[in-house]
Amino acid sequence: MPSKDTQLEHRTNSWMIAGLVLMVIGLLAFPIYRFSEPAARAAADETAQSNLALAGEALWSATCASCHGSYGQGVDAPALNSTQFLTIVSDEQIFSIASSGIPGTEMSAYSQQFGGPLTEEQIASLVACVRSWEKTAPDRPDWRDMLNVPAGAHNDSTDAPAGHDEAPADHDEDGAEDHDEAATTDGPAACGPGYDIAAFADHDADGTADHAEDATPGDHAEDGDPDADGHDETTATH
Repeated sequence: MPSKDTQLEHRTNSWMIAGLVLMVIGLLAFPIYRFSEPAARAAADETAQSNLALAGEALWSATCASCHGSYGQGVDAPALNSTQFLTIVSDEQIFSIASSGIPGTEMSAYSQQFGGPLTEEQIASLVACVRSWEKTAPDRPDWRDMLNVPAGAHNDSTDAPAGHDEAPADHDEDGAEDHDEAATTDGPAACGPGYDIAAFADHDADGTADHAEDATPGDHAEDGDPDADGHDETTATH
């Protein structure tokens, strides 16, 4: 009969062999995991992005299709489903514009954070929907041009009020006429011929845009008087 010391030694050796086998298995399995894990993660991300895009299609139909078309082909706003557009903007820029809108235009804010109706998750689904067109997006050098809008036409939001040209008496004495016209006709609109979707690409990395120039119709000098655009002469005659 083996002694207790012999039995203990045998058990110890068995555990050491088992541990060594497990270590070898782990060393062999780690490289396999290392090379397969990124592919699995990419596949999972692609599936999640695809599901997000599907959720965004319904929102697109309800909130964006009337101006940009059912599949982004453009109606009376630029065609977002185009190679030219999708290669110059990032998802972050699209998200920023959809969230906060473009000041001075009919591209209103859609994020609840800015008073809109959509959550951040819903806006993310819209971005995914737009980005899903990229692989099959057509070549559209004219993507900025609006379809079905006669040249020189304006929608209700950008037209000057009726009788605007015939009623100079309604303008202020300090030459505000030119400023009013600039404010009502220069600003692009989401569903109108003045809309410039290229503003997407002008956004900074933090999602903000420099709209100061667009938001200030007419240049002004530091002392608050209009500069040399014919306003000084007008002011002097009043």
